[in-house]
Amino acid sequence: MRLHAVTWPTGASVTVSAQMDAPTPEDTQDFTATIGGASVTFTQGSDTAPAVKMFAITAPFGGYIRIYIKGTLAASTGTFQPTISVDVAGKS
Repeated sequence: MRLHAVTWPTGASVTVSAQMDAPTPEDTQDFTATIGGASVTFTQGSDTAPAVKMFAITAPFGGYIRIYIKGTLAASTGTFQPTISVDVAGKS
């Protein structure tokens, strides 16, 4: 994950994580569980753009992976505008 540029209030963060996903909603939780440790967080006050972070997804996992991006604000308010990119490299 790359943080290209960001404007954010005090205490804000952006988390990028990967979860197993299933091809249909009828599949069980076994196919949609979080992949342990597969996330990175950029945090205001400790990360400055440009910045790069990465994580590896360890086996076993299914044939589908979903990438989640979550922005979180603390008690402060203000402009929250991160510019990020995610590169996914799949190898068998």
